[in-house]
Amino acid sequence: MVKGLARVLALCLAMGIFAIGAAPASAQQDVLRIGAAVSLTGAFAREGQLTRDGYQFWVEKVNEAGGI
Repeated sequence: MVKGLARVLALCLAMGIFAIGAAPASAQQDVLRIGAAVSLTGAFAREGQLTRDGYQFWVEKVNEAGGI
C-alpha cells in the first residue's frame, strides 16, 4: 500500500515537473524569481531573519550591478 502510494506520488511529481518544463518559450518572462524557505518565527526566527536579510542584500547588489 505504501509503495503504491509512493509510486503514484512520484509519478505525479514527475508529470508536474515535466509540465512546468514544457511551457512554451513565449510564456517565459524576463524576471527570474528565486525563493527560499526560512523560519521567520519560532525557535529559529533570528537565524531566519538574518538569512532573509542576507538574501535581500544580495538581491539589491545584483540588481545594482545590472541583474543576472
